[in-house]
Amino acid sequence: AKADAFLGDIEAMAGHYPAALAYLLSAKKNTEAQSGDLYTLSRIYSHLGVVYIKLGEFDEALNYISQAIACDRKRGDEMGPIYDAMNQATAYTLSGRAEQGYAAARQGLAAAEKLRNPYLICGLAACVAEACHELQRLQEAEHYASYALNQEEEFFRASTLLVLGRV
Repeated sequence: AKADAFLGDIEAMAGHYPAALAYLLSAKKNTEAQSGDLYTLSRIYSHLGVVYIKLGEFDEALNYISQAIACDRKRGDEMGPIYDAMNQATAYTLSGRAEQGYAAARQGLAAAEKLRNPYLICGLAACVAEACHELQRLQEAEHYASYALNQEEEFFRASTLLVLGRV
């Protein structure tokens, strides 16, 4: 199951989403049947959520992301749900539910700010900016995009600059 999860993640990073999905669903099935290990399940569910976002299947993505968050909360993990909040916000926003995307991103951003984690702050601020842009809250979108850029995290730079360019 762990090997399948690893291979699924590799295939997803390579953009081979059908192959990634096959590996991850196999890993999910085997982990649920064999051990029910919450950490492993959380990672598998989270990766499934990302793959389903890439495939444009947002309700399926949100289902798996919610399961990942539930596993992390059962384990007492505070960080996992914050990472998943980025994907949750993205799925909501891309599926035309920008208000829900905004709410998920703001909630995650508040948690990231308490932890003073620049990577999570940047990613979630970028998600807030994207949701604000979709909601035509352009000043707020600009504010959060600038806030994200100020964290100096390269991973989110392109998407944040795209929001600023659109504003």
